[in-house]
Amino acid sequence: MVIMGYPWFLYQGREERGIDIDGWLDLVAEEKALRKEVSKIAENYDERLWRERQEESERNEGERRNVERGEIEDGPSENTRGEHRR
Repeated sequence: MVIMGYPWFLYQGREERGIDIDGWLDLVAEEKALRKEVSKIAENYDERLWRERQEESERNEGERRNVERGEIEDGPSENTRGEHRR
């Protein structure tokens, strides 16, 4: 009985304490909308960041393969002694 009485007193006393239920519900709805929007932005950012990292990884892999094959764009593949790379 005591447990059921407490919520009743809270409900009855909300006007006395200045709690605006409608305003509160509006704020809660706005919070949910903002959280949803932030989640979408974070998801888009993560996808974009993942794609950029993937593209960078692919470029680095291509450059590594070119170096292994001796296909360096800067010129012939000679070291400082003039010997060819093996």
